[in-house]
Amino acid sequence: MTAEVGGKQNATGSWVDTCVASYRYKYTWALLIFPLCGGLLAIYLVRQSGAAVAIAIGADLLFILVFLQYKTYRVELSAGSMRAVSVFRSKSFALSDVDLVQHLFGSRGGDLLRIRHSDRILLTVSRDLNGFGDLVGFFREYARHHHLIFATRDQWGEWMQAGKSNADDESVDGDSKNAR
Repeated sequence: MTAEVGGKQNATGSWVDTCVASYRYKYTWALLIFPLCGGLLAIYLVRQSGAAVAIAIGADLLFILVFLQYKTYRVELSAGSMRAVSVFRSKSFALSDVDLVQHLFGSRGGDLLRIRHSDRILLTVSRDLNGFGDLVGFFREYARHHHLIFATRDQWGEWMQAGKSNADDESVDGDSKNAR
């Protein structure tokens, strides 16, 4: 069976090698409500003290920077590579560098997807991204087609894994026996 992606025949028979997608945070406008309403109210209430006004303005600017980070953050998946881009930072890596994918349920930040290479975390993606389930599904298929480990940790801390790693000395959580 051969896969067709974008009208082109994929020679490997897998859509995962030619998949192109972009993911952004949902509800970024909600982050702007607090600096506008809460920050302006704080500045109005503390107008008696110059130091308090300066702190309120600084906090307001910090919230606006957080808004800009979330508003411009996106994860771009293209054939053979992945990029995480925002107004303040850009990070990219080749999908061939990935040797372990971890899907963590119920961790402190909610559901997370960690893409790893040896002892390094290349990218951590939160479930707050629009299309997070699709991204998890993509990496599950990518791991299956490229013979990588796709490890899942449930909310009780139990690991399950699918696939086979190319590195024999690596455990599921990414810690190497030969710690660096």
